[in-house]
Amino acid sequence: MKAIPLSEWRWLGMPAHFICGHRCRFHLATVVGRVLVSSVGAMPPVGKDWGEWQEVGSGRMCETMVFMAGKPCAQADCRCGVPEIDGDSLDFGAYNDPGSAQEGHAAMCARWASAQFQAKAAEYAKRKAKAKAAEAEAERLRDEISEALS
Repeated sequence: MKAIPLSEWRWLGMPAHFICGHRCRFHLATVVGRVLVSSVGAMPPVGKDWGEWQEVGSGRMCETMVFMAGKPCAQADCRCGVPEIDGDSLDFGAYNDPGSAQEGHAAMCARWASAQFQAKAAEYAKRKAKAKAAEAEAERLRDEISEALS
């Protein structure tokens, strides 16, 4: 597995995780090889454009999470390119100001661009695919048993 050079990172302009990501004043999303590094934060209270920020999680105003990057958004009315994620975070950073979050996002991108972490992502993807195949087989067997019992 090789490291992913900065020239191959793909920067995206949309928040890529967190159900209230659309409210966050701070958001960065970067595809680095097989993973998506997503940072959000600086979320104003509902009904306000700015002011004291709400936490995006317990004890943090900003956060960075790393996910396996799925298929990019291809909705005709959007086409933002943000990849689908399965919700399983591979890495995490917490911050209380956008400056620290931006530094943390860059550091997380650099970590996951390394050959070592790209190899970990590849191994995770392989194990996840095996688990999905095993679940499909278990479901098939449950259906077979149900049919035999009816």
